[in-house]
Amino acid sequence: MNNVTSIAENAFYGCSAMSTLVIPNKIVSIGNSAFSGCSGVTSITIPNNVTTVWNYAFSGTSITEITIPKSITGGNTGNYEHGPFSGCSLLTKVIFEEGTTSIYNSILSDARSVTEVIIPDSVTNISRHAFYNCTSLTTVNFLGTRAQWEIVTIGSNNTPLTSATITCSDD
Repeated sequence: MNNVTSIAENAFYGCSAMSTLVIPNKIVSIGNSAFSGCSGVTSITIPNNVTTVWNYAFSGTSITEITIPKSITGGNTGNYEHGPFSGCSLLTKVIFEEGTTSIYNSILSDARSVTEVIIPDSVTNISRHAFYNCTSLTTVNFLGTRAQWEIVTIGSNNTPLTSATITCSDD
């Protein structure tokens, strides 16, 4: 087990008895639907070694808040409609870790219950579809100035993000 660096597709699918999920530091990749249907999971800690998280990885969990580490740089297989948190019906708050420079393609795609997002001032790029179909998103707290926010590159299909109320540190 010391050589395990990824959690395979569907590895813990439907394990409803779990409540707290702490992913080991050696893990770098979390597969499609790895924890999908783990409805008892109310807390997830993703370590900074994780670089990829695939579609539906946490779908059906009962998390209400998640901090996404700056190390995550990809994982979506091209289906922009279903990100790793798609189907997390209780997830309302997402915090991107300080030091994050880019919010990757489809990370929150179809996370329909998210109402609040906190984005650090280190972010300079938000990839296409990152906030696709985040239909409940109303509040974006950008930890930088309004001038910094205005130069962030925002990719296509991020209407929920651009339609939300953006609050900056100098507002």
